[in-house]
Amino acid sequence: MLSELFKKAFSSVIQDPSKVLDAGCGLGFLSSVVMDYFKNTIVYGVDNFQDTNLKDNSIEKLRKNISILGFDKRFYIISSDLTGIPFRDNSFDVIVSNLVYHNIKNRDVALQELVRILKPYGFILLGDLFFYRLQLKNVDIVSEIYDENLDKYKIVILKKVI
Repeated sequence: MLSELFKKAFSSVIQDPSKVLDAGCGLGFLSSVVMDYFKNTIVYGVDNFQDTNLKDNSIEKLRKNISILGFDKRFYIISSDLTGIPFRDNSFDVIVSNLVYHNIKNRDVALQELVRILKPYGFILLGDLFFYRLQLKNVDIVSEIYDENLDKYKIVILKKVI
């Protein structure tokens, strides 16, 4: 169900991005949805791999999952915290994230870091169960996508305006 919701979000705002960042990629679910939907997109999965709630959360398990799906030629793993992502400004067309936002301790810093590495007029798609406050500089909330069968889960679509 979540993959279909993200595909709906992709179709509403995004045209064949060349580089996508999966912020908090975990075991690669959302990264694989991105690569399945966008056939030529390169995906960078960023995670600190310290979430004990995610069973078998490790770089090795992520690599195995991506390889089994046949996406290993278009996927790169970066081990990093979201508050200090090692990419230059304006590096990504799109940033996606699923069920990570509520777990981030310093949300403001992490979200501003995502905005920093996003290209002007690029999109951030945040899927989560609840959101605290989304007050970011240089970003507008474009829309929210949800399915009434998924209690409280929604995808917030943000666009970098500068």
